[in-house]
Amino acid sequence: MQRFLLLYATQKGQAKAIAEEIFLQAGAHGFEADMHCISEMDKVRYSVKQNVAVFQLR
Repeated sequence: MQRFLLLYATQKGQAKAIAEEIFLQAGAHGFEADMHCISEMDKVRYSVKQNVAVFQLR
């Protein structure tokens, strides 16, 4: 499986809900996601070689 880092930023929870859906659907399409809120990035260890998806909803 190909892995990627899925980052989201949210105030009302909508972006988190979408990130969770992407996380669940990724496995069905041959991907494995590591999902984190962008505010936790100082706590997350990731590889520069890892694919990254970032989004924020307004």
